[in-house]
Amino acid sequence: MGAIFGGLFMEVDVLQVVLLMFWFMLPGALFFNAINDVYDWETDKLNPRKQGVEMASDESDQKKLFITAAISLFSAVVFLPFVSGSFLFVFCVWSVMIGVYNIPPLRFKARPILNVLFGGVAHYVPIAVMGFVFTSGNFPSVEYIILGILFMAAGHLAAGDAMDIPYDKQAGIQTLGVVIGSGRSTLALACVLYLLIILLCVTQSLAIAGLLIIPFPVYLLYEMHLNNITHRSVTIYRNFNYLCIYFWITLVSIYLHLSYSVLIF
Repeated sequence: MGAIFGGLFMEVDVLQVVLLMFWFMLPGALFFNAINDVYDWETDKLNPRKQGVEMASDESDQKKLFITAAISLFSAVVFLPFVSGSFLFVFCVWSVMIGVYNIPPLRFKARPILNVLFGGVAHYVPIAVMGFVFTSGNFPSVEYIILGILFMAAGHLAAGDAMDIPYDKQAGIQTLGVVIGSGRSTLALACVLYLLIILLCVTQSLAIAGLLIIPFPVYLLYEMHLNNITHRSVTIYRNFNYLCIYFWITLVSIYLHLSYSVLIF
């Protein structure tokens, strides 16, 4: 999405953009997920989502996961000749933020509020910024970064903190969801963030994006009404991912269609 916004009305090397995208989808994702799993095995073994939807690591896997993370990160040298200093700066910030989120003694994953800011936000918003910088040569405006931060924070609360409260408590991890105290209240905070995003989208002439976000708070309100979050956590996680797929595919399709129409006419 960052590459699309940054490259609008500009000549872009599509092959380089696609190769970078695949790096973040494969080696990049291996890097931050492997680092995450090194220290999350105690929580993951308690979490049914890690058995049914995802995979849980074991304590004996730590060395293999570290090696996987290191190789994946260092494979980024292949795109160094093609990126700017600004891109490399954001890339370094992204790598460090993933480290401090997962690795003790800092391990912001176990610190309230910081776990949200350095979780979904730090993992994905810098990638969008890198995409924008790569295609435009400039940084995106502050309002787009704020929207990205709010969107990823809301998603982290809804699909992470709210679902994992019982298991984080047992493992001694102090997330924002644990501090709030219940999955229902955590989902309520996520709803507030989504409503704020919709409001900001309208004020920033991004009404289409705002409309596409409406299903997120509507679905979370439905789960709050059922009030059975712990036992439905796997189902909620799956449904939330379906919503994300719908959102991104629809938004990108509309955006590309409108961009093409503008370029033609």
